[in-house]
Amino acid sequence: MREQQLDQFWCKRLGVSRKGTLWDQVLFVLVAYRLLAPGSEWRLHREWFQRSALADLLGEDAGLAEIHKLYRGHDRLLVHKQAVFDHLMGRWRDLFNISYDVLLYDLTSTYFEADPPFPEGDKRRFGYSRDHRPDCVQIVIALVVTPEGLPLAYEVLPGNTADKTTLRGFLERIERQYGKARRVWLMDRGVATEEVLAEMRAADPPVHYLVGTPKGRSTRLEKQLIAKPWQEARPGVQVKLLAQEGELYVLAQSRDRAGKERGNSSAPGEAVVGPAQATLDDGDLARGAADETRRRARSVAHRLALGGDRGRRRQRYVQLSARPR
Repeated sequence: MREQQLDQFWCKRLGVSRKGTLWDQVLFVLVAYRLLAPGSEWRLHREWFQRSALADLLGEDAGLAEIHKLYRGHDRLLVHKQAVFDHLMGRWRDLFNISYDVLLYDLTSTYFEADPPFPEGDKRRFGYSRDHRPDCVQIVIALVVTPEGLPLAYEVLPGNTADKTTLRGFLERIERQYGKARRVWLMDRGVATEEVLAEMRAADPPVHYLVGTPKGRSTRLEKQLIAKPWQEARPGVQVKLLAQEGELYVLAQSRDRAGKERGNSSAPGEAVVGPAQATLDDGDLARGAADETRRRARSVAHRLALGGDRGRRRQRYVQLSARPR
């Protein structure tokens, strides 16, 4: 925190409460806990703080980890969300020579075992559950990071938000905060729509992208990809390239990935060759990778055919009732 000058940043903004609470110290406790033994604030309050040396290091007592202070500490951070990203942008450039020309964008979700109704404006909603818990309300979390894993922007969205509706807003936000540049965005196939991709190509300067190809289009490209020769991108990784309508389709296969999948008995349906994309030199945009063709090696085709229910967890629920002895 000192190296990033975040101690000074938060000390100026959080200050001290009327009762003498040092909010930057509360934040330091929350950060240390999150890095060393992530868990609930209740656990931090009840046991973890007492077993740590933070009280001695900070010259404070157990009151620093009082449960309501921990919760209110989070609330005080939110109003400085934009300012902290502005601050980190400069520090990362100075410390790590970070550029913002390649960005990774993805979404995830987290669910709550809580029952509606909720207060007006609450973001907990029923939606597509990545956690295989459609019975629970959830929120969606969108995140933009650099290839080094440094976050540039995030947003907490209602749980019924569709992934494909979020990209346009993040494109505008990144351009507003980090300026216009010839960037490359890396995304899953379900994030970008054809309309938004067309806007990215038409931007000035053009915004390049590396995005998975929709399965229907991959199927239509099978014959053309089969006819293409394999090229070695790097040791153990081969690609097929297909330029079409101003975009470049890339089919990739990885020897290491294939070996990993063969040894992973818990995921027999995973494809050995997965979708990938790349950009062409100077202006040609990547489209995505076609799925592995069924006509390639019979062993690969067989492994793909096993994937009908891959990744689905079959959950069984048991009702328990008390019986007097």
